[in-house]
Amino acid sequence: MVLTRLEKRLQEVLSHRQQNSKLRSLKSSPAHSVDFSSNDFLSLSSNAELREDYLRALNGRDFPLGSTGSRLLDGNSSFAESLERDIAAFHGAEAGLLINSGFDANVSIFTYLPQPGDIVIFDELIHASVHDGMRQSRARESLAFRHNDIQDLRKRLIRCSNKSIASNIFVAVESVYSMDGDLAPLKEIAELIEELFPAGNAHMIVDEAHATGIYGPLGAGRVSELGLEKRVSVRLHTFGKALASNGEEQIDRFVATASEWLMKQKGVRMKMTVKRLRDLADAPPKSTEKSPSTLAKLASAALRPRAMVYELHIWGPAFGLPSIDAQCLATVAYLSHCLSRREGWVLIPTSDPALNPLGQLPALKHGAIWIGGYRDIVTYLRTSSSGEYDLCKGLTSTQQADCAAYSSFIESRAQPILDLSLYVSSENYSECTKPALASVLTWPNSWFMPHKLRERAKKRSDHLGLSGLDLDTGEDEQGYKGLAAQIPKSLQKPRQTLSSVLGQEKKRSKFRLNAVTSDFLEPLEEMLGGQKWLVADSVTGADCLALAYLSLLRGPASLPQPWVWDTVKRKHPELHGWVLENDLEFFGPPVSVKSITESTQRRAELPWQAPSPRKWHDVLNSTVLNVASTTTGLSSVLDKGVLKLPKRVESTPLNKQEEKQKAVVQLQAQRLFYSQLFGSSLCTAIVTGLLLWNGVLSLPRRTNALPRVRHFGEAGAFLGLQ
Repeated sequence: MVLTRLEKRLQEVLSHRQQNSKLRSLKSSPAHSVDFSSNDFLSLSSNAELREDYLRALNGRDFPLGSTGSRLLDGNSSFAESLERDIAAFHGAEAGLLINSGFDANVSIFTYLPQPGDIVIFDELIHASVHDGMRQSRARESLAFRHNDIQDLRKRLIRCSNKSIASNIFVAVESVYSMDGDLAPLKEIAELIEELFPAGNAHMIVDEAHATGIYGPLGAGRVSELGLEKRVSVRLHTFGKALASNGEEQIDRFVATASEWLMKQKGVRMKMTVKRLRDLADAPPKSTEKSPSTLAKLASAALRPRAMVYELHIWGPAFGLPSIDAQCLATVAYLSHCLSRREGWVLIPTSDPALNPLGQLPALKHGAIWIGGYRDIVTYLRTSSSGEYDLCKGLTSTQQADCAAYSSFIESRAQPILDLSLYVSSENYSECTKPALASVLTWPNSWFMPHKLRERAKKRSDHLGLSGLDLDTGEDEQGYKGLAAQIPKSLQKPRQTLSSVLGQEKKRSKFRLNAVTSDFLEPLEEMLGGQKWLVADSVTGADCLALAYLSLLRGPASLPQPWVWDTVKRKHPELHGWVLENDLEFFGPPVSVKSITESTQRRAELPWQAPSPRKWHDVLNSTVLNVASTTTGLSSVLDKGVLKLPKRVESTPLNKQEEKQKAVVQLQAQRLFYSQLFGSSLCTAIVTGLLLWNGVLSLPRRTNALPRVRHFGEAGAFLGLQ
């Protein structure tokens, strides 16, 4: 058979592609295979249950078998028009149009929408379907700008705005770019277009294929999430991608199938693939501007023994509450409202800051990441989940600002009052706080930690001028200096006690104590203002903090001096009722150290998990740290820690938080090193002393040399000189 010139040319091209391993051929997928390359992520096309439901629906209605032609001719239907109206209403758009596929939609948009003389400006990483559409477009010019570069886009738009010929400008971007997961700065682009083209002849086209079902209210996309519906001319959404991956039962089945398939594969290449998937699963997201890839999501779900859960380590329960610490209580309340009450996280009453690398509680562990402190934990939950675990996600900017201000106010005012009530007050401390600490602490922390916590509380509340509530301290921390120090103790004025503050006629001290509580309670009651919650119609972080502090200020029924709670009941009945009404919802039923270890837990309880048994080196580290912190001189060295954060020109909130936590870990490691060095030196000195005492070791002694005899011969002997 003689080949024509065209056939020879095509054969050469095919041979060249085959030599370079670029020749593709059609193949049938093996039975029971897992599809990683199409939109049929869940194998719904071969699902027997879905097939049965689909056929049942076809038999139940008078559907035509096929469109019979294009919609423009006779293939239109009322079902398609109804679906278009529903989709448009869902996205807050004026109208909607169904097209065969996302690729065809982009080709159609950029082929027919730009008219002769118009200009298309597109991101250099825009999808290939947009390029195909622009090649067929009647637009006068197509210009690319650097990926996500606002300044480069500004230059292109300014160049087009100076054209003498009147034309429309179309700016084409993707809200989420498929290859790297980058997020386009949609709001900044919209503002730039309105700034340079106030006449409205510039239009924004956004491909939302990879944002559908992921971002925005009910998965409506990033345009809806940012409130740009009226500022974007055209949006493209797809029924594939995320919408093809929904359904808990199907996802579980898919993950199980994929995991089994991956693990059964052999060969070096597959082993490297599995290792890469595991690395992706273990690695935290590097930036909030990049969403995790489908591969990373699959790896996290399919290759790990179980999905990573949040581990919240806190101070143990007291007074029937989950924790004796207000920051821990607030964190518990926050997680219980962000996550399911019993799924996705566990609550571990560690009660020992030395057991985590941050050296503080509360501490949140997520995979290999540790986050310490209420505020940092809240920030991490928000940034790492792309806003899903954020109690402020539905608030306006004003409400978010109010929430931040209220939270700062509550922390700054309530913490010193709590310190006065539970720690500085000698009666309350000795009869309630100290026994509660003893029940949650283990040796050696039970010897050292209560005193350390009380000293910290005294320092935090010292500015209130009510340190006289402490009956155990002989001298005020500020001391009697100057001439007052020379006055005999028998002539000195006795220090004020709690009874003197509350019961004596010294109005100044009593006024001071009442003023401290009023400065906190009155504004807080005004913030509540008869509403269900402080800021909005739903729970926020401010509510978690307020209820945490007020619940601890309430204390146990046996609190000797409940002066704060008495003030709440007497002067602020609205706050009193608010705490009693929401206490069970936020913190669950009363809990104790003993009840945590019981196997039968009620459904309403929090997801408690008993702490792991401490190892010998944990006990040794705690002992050394406690001894070192109480040693004069060394304690000041350990307390003087300065966080040194690396300076970076650009950094996302998540990166900044990770850097801060790394600095905290480094500081804690430095403290542990110094304390271990001290412990080693102390042990060496003790052992050496015992060995010397028992005579096992002996120090070399210096022997006195005999006096040197001077010889003067016979004459010396005669004169008696030797």
